[in-house]
Amino acid sequence: IPYLFFPGTAEAALRDYARIFGSPEPQIMRVKDAPPGESMGGSPDGVMHGAIKVGTGTLYASDWAEAAPMAGNSICLSVPNTTEGSRLFE
Repeated sequence: IPYLFFPGTAEAALRDYARIFGSPEPQIMRVKDAPPGESMGGSPDGVMHGAIKVGTGTLYASDWAEAAPMAGNSICLSVPNTTEGSRLFE
């Protein structure tokens, strides 16, 4: 299951991905809502854990300022036809 880290922009990314993939609204747990002793630091309004459904799978994301920048990654999606594949790519 892909888990992406962002420098404070996880919520915007999840909302964009939900719109692009036609997914329901993202599920978002904020840093300030973490159980006592479970916070990873950062902005209280930052995303501690977020998720969207993409087809039959899930994409996770969170804000983590100390994460090393991603130099590249690949996520494989199955789509019903080339028209939908082209739409998602564009």
